[in-house]
Amino acid sequence: MGGQYRKQKLDLTSNSDPAVPIDFTGLRGIPANRMTRFNNTNVGSAFGKLNVKEVFAEAQVPIFKGQPLAEELSLNGAFRLTDYSTSGSVKTWKVGAVYKPIEDVMFRVTRSRDIRAPSLFELFAGVQTAPVNFNDPHTGQPGSIRQFSGGNPNLDPETGDTFAAGVVLSPSFLPGFDVSVDYYDLKIKGAIATQGLNDVVNECETSNGTSPTCALIERPLPFSDRSPANYPISVSLITQNISFLRTSGLDITMSYRTKLGDGELALRAFANYLDRYKSQTNSIAPVIDYAGHGVNSQTGYAYPKFRGTLSANYTNGGLTLFVQESMIGKVTIGNLKNDPTSFYAVPAIKPVFYTDATASYKFDVRGEPELFVTATNLFDRKPPLVAAAAAPGLLYPTLFTLYNVAGRTLTAGVRFKF
Repeated sequence: MGGQYRKQKLDLTSNSDPAVPIDFTGLRGIPANRMTRFNNTNVGSAFGKLNVKEVFAEAQVPIFKGQPLAEELSLNGAFRLTDYSTSGSVKTWKVGAVYKPIEDVMFRVTRSRDIRAPSLFELFAGVQTAPVNFNDPHTGQPGSIRQFSGGNPNLDPETGDTFAAGVVLSPSFLPGFDVSVDYYDLKIKGAIATQGLNDVVNECETSNGTSPTCALIERPLPFSDRSPANYPISVSLITQNISFLRTSGLDITMSYRTKLGDGELALRAFANYLDRYKSQTNSIAPVIDYAGHGVNSQTGYAYPKFRGTLSANYTNGGLTLFVQESMIGKVTIGNLKNDPTSFYAVPAIKPVFYTDATASYKFDVRGEPELFVTATNLFDRKPPLVAAAAAPGLLYPTLFTLYNVAGRTLTAGVRFKF
């Protein structure tokens, strides 16, 4: 059992706060409606604070131990009550069980209710503004509007329900070997997200002007007026609890340790299979499964169905040698079901492999100095080219959240203790 109290504070100053208009009178070449210091990005000052109070308890209850067909059977649970000064109280919990019919086999299962509280920046971020080209479906007019974005102090914590079950095998006939297979299923409601400009306007249009999102659109005339004169002045995009996410898959881990000469060899393999990664960005958007797909854009994504690593670590006295091979599975560019705007007539990206290696030696003297050298992306594997769905030159032409864009990196140094 236990308790905790903490305070957090955000204090951000800015030299381009859009709330402080700039007078450009007498300067040529600047549009008459320009009121901000910079053309594209103006970050507002931000201030906010919160406090958190919570109490928690955990328990593990043994049921059987050392019995026939019940080498171990135990239950475990946890409960936490958290009170946020911004959004009130929330309860989280976990229940689980472990069952070992024999020493070589263990089954485990867990069910939990989890939360993620909004960050200080999500709550209190200052207003940021930029001009955006926009085709308005309400008036049928193209043009340029001001897009505002910022935090939302009324956000609630995200709520997640997780189920996980797995088995661990440690065969007595092969000492040092373990393999585990775990299935997971995570569902998040009220995920924190920011609606895009088109989503805000389309949701308002679909509701015929009755949706709360209509308040985010500033027009010079009432909603009923569809003349060109009612082209929007600005749209505000704020973080909201509007998104939905569900993901599931398999994690497989194998490890083996054995003596090799005068040293010890440790082998480890890890693989992940992503069965689904379904998301809905707002109430009128379709539910889209991103598993196995990727797109290079300002709001890009990359979710290969398969990922894995294979590593070997050898130690002998002060010498340590480590090598790891990583695999990123095939990625289909765009072509998502339920999203007709994501059609790409390009081939899928084939699996990509990276090799990392480290060699180190620790001296058995005072301070235990250790020399090391590390190579990341040892063979300088170039990232696959992926055209950007944006203005040319704006984004690096690959899935930069997924692939190595730095190339081979070498690091050498010495570590020691005082």
